[in-house]
Amino acid sequence: MKLYLCGPMSGIKDFNFPVFFHAAKRLENAGHVVVNPAALDTGEYAPVTVDINWRVPEKQRRRYLKRDVALLIECDALAVLPGWQASKGATFEVNVAAGLGLPGLNADTLEPDY
Repeated sequence: MKLYLCGPMSGIKDFNFPVFFHAAKRLENAGHVVVNPAALDTGEYAPVTVDINWRVPEKQRRRYLKRDVALLIECDALAVLPGWQASKGATFEVNVAAGLGLPGLNADTLEPDY
């Protein structure tokens, strides 16, 4: 199954990348194809500016979300990480996935999450 990994990033030390990479590795080891936005946030998408609270400028955040939605629509399901409900970007991605009829699964258990 092709999974889009979704969770909180902004406002979390190191943008929560360690949690994203750990979950992606575990899901890939279980045989899934994983779209990991943390892995994509390098190169031209690397944070240009980061404030002391681990936030990127709004214009850059919109670039991430546009890129991510284009990748999300190609997936079979959304795998959500803990804390997604408190994230503006993650709730946006969940709403897009729900609107497309994609299942939302707990990234740890792959059981339905919403």
